[in-house]
Amino acid sequence: MANDEIKSIIVGIEQLKKQNEEREIADLIPLVLSQTLNSTKAKTIMELDENLKLALATTKTHFPSNSVAAICDLFSFLVKRRIQNCQDFSDCKDQIIEVGKKLYEISLSSRTKIAEFAQPFIGDGASILVHGFSHCVIATLKEAAKNNKQFNIFVTEGRPSSSGKLVAQLLKNEGMPVTMIPDSAVARNIEKIDMILIGADVVAESGGVVSQIGAYQISITAAAFRKPFYVAVESNRFSRIYPLSQRDLPAEKINADLINQYADIGITVK
Repeated sequence: MANDEIKSIIVGIEQLKKQNEEREIADLIPLVLSQTLNSTKAKTIMELDENLKLALATTKTHFPSNSVAAICDLFSFLVKRRIQNCQDFSDCKDQIIEVGKKLYEISLSSRTKIAEFAQPFIGDGASILVHGFSHCVIATLKEAAKNNKQFNIFVTEGRPSSSGKLVAQLLKNEGMPVTMIPDSAVARNIEKIDMILIGADVVAESGGVVSQIGAYQISITAAAFRKPFYVAVESNRFSRIYPLSQRDLPAEKINADLINQYADIGITVK
């Protein structure tokens, strides 16, 4: 795979993201990878497989996240399974395009289905705690509001990325009552909460979920107070990773301003 083809993957994903700001990068990756591999100069299945490995490595390096790694692994698995039964090389490329389109279509429809299936869990008059940014969670709450359910939303700040600010703004724009609370104030407010609803970057092979930092301690608090804790996540986020502890998970990227703020007084932020 030539350098210009590698660059086209990165540029293609970034351009598609600008055109579809409401979509996550992980949703767009299969579409771009399939188009790139379809136009590759590879002439044999072996060359195509090598190009696939390079394309996946490039994508994971340039867009480092658990969700991107999971969708890349799923794309690789499905493509390799398809091309094993190909009769000729041109058919292989057709199969790759089909896999990319299928994964993209699944990501488009899955949130709508999740939002619909989640409605029985949201009671009228409920107080819901939301932690971290998740398209699935936002879609679920929008669907509940559309069904004329009355509920209150508590949104955590979501540090270090401060994702709660964006979540609160989006929900507020939809006319939903939102209260922002510090991450450290979850236990103080837990008695007001009827349920916790979060998204996830990845669902591990063990059944555990990888979500925004802070979700683990919120789940412990919820268990202590016997509050229902729900995770809304698409099936294409299921991964083969099997972390044995928190230390096996990649650290969440910390805002540079926060690092610099404490660097001035000689303190490291992790």
